[in-house]
Amino acid sequence: MSENKELLIDSLAAQTVLHFVISVLTNEQKELLKGLANCASPAIADPDEDDEIREYMKEMHIKVKEIIEIGTKAFE
Repeated sequence: MSENKELLIDSLAAQTVLHFVISVLTNEQKELLKGLANCASPAIADPDEDDEIREYMKEMHIKVKEIIEIGTKAFE
């Protein structure tokens, strides 16, 4: 299996797990998770980081934020 396919599978698995976890979190826990989603920002902004890694981190950062928003809206 190619590395890209493995990354995609890992990403989809992580998204599925994260979506489930968000569904059972309290509001305070959701806020903490939102803070964790922002932890990818330093890697995205680091000019010494490999461009491919920075791009991957940007994509994951966006996906995590989208999942958090979906999970949060489901329980409002």
